Amino acid sequence: MTLKNRFVFPLLVYLIMYAFTVPLVLTLKPYITPDQFSIVHKSLVITAFLFLISRYIKNKEQFFQFSKPNRSTILLFSILGMLFATNNYFLSNYSINYSYLDLENTILGWFILAITISSTAEELLYRGFIQSYTNQGSPVDGRLLSQGNLYATFFFFMAHVGFYTIMDPIFATTSLLLVVVFSLSVGYIRDKTSSLFWPILIHITCNYIHIAFHWKHFLNGGVV
Repeated sequence: MTLKNRFVFPLLVYLIMYAFTVPLVLTLKPYITPDQFSIVHKSLVITAFLFLISRYIKNKEQFFQFSKPNRSTILLFSILGMLFATNNYFLSNYSINYSYLDLENTILGWFILAITISSTAEELLYRGFIQSYTNQGSPVDGRLLSQGNLYATFFFFMAHVGFYTIMDPIFATTSLLLVVVFSLSVGYIRDKTSSLFWPILIHITCNYIHIAFHWKHFLNGGVV
């Protein structure tokens, strides 16, 4: 098994990325807010994975091309929007733990910028690199869910397990289930369109839905 195996190499890259994140957090945390750190960190992630994509991914020319949405893209976009709206409605109105918003340190403008950059970085990482690299040499056509989609979804899920440390258990569970549905859906769109345009747009939109339903908490926290 070589280091460039289509399952091993993404795993190594993923582990190296998180190994780099720890000292970065320890170095910058005393000086900047969490949202500012997210902007710096995810900007570095974007730079790193644009390089990795240019170096290791075939047929990358289509990644940032606009593709006309087909019926399945529109349907999945609509379903994800409704699911995120429903989950965030209940989360915003019935949760007793809002620590995930970090209202003491958050300024809304920084928060919006942070999740926009974060959404883009995550799609480059999970769909642009992990899914694409894993699918190279593996047939995608005819499969509902490609191996790359499933592999990227595993990493995407693991990255969000921390929900249980900042949310009520019931909402952490529903949010994690939504993470899986989201990842499989945008991964499917990535495979069918060969583009990251729609996955990035859908990711940003779903995170903006989160902001919309928690607007009142930002107002109450005085961080607008």
